[in-house]
Amino acid sequence: YVSSAETKNYQPVNITFALLAPLDAEQQKRFRRKRDRRALQVELALKEWDEWISQSLCEASATSASLR
Repeated sequence: YVSSAETKNYQPVNITFALLAPLDAEQQKRFRRKRDRRALQVELALKEWDEWISQSLCEASATSASLR
């Protein structure tokens, strides 16, 4: 779909928070507003994403170095 989509009818989708790790009870109590809880969820997910990327890059460079 991405490579051959018709852009006339394209409608972007908002984020689905169910895909992110849920906050624990203590974190949920810390923020009363849903907006603040969601912001924390996104912040934590981005932090985990950065860690995963760094780890993947390290593993990839180690693998390529061992192939030489």
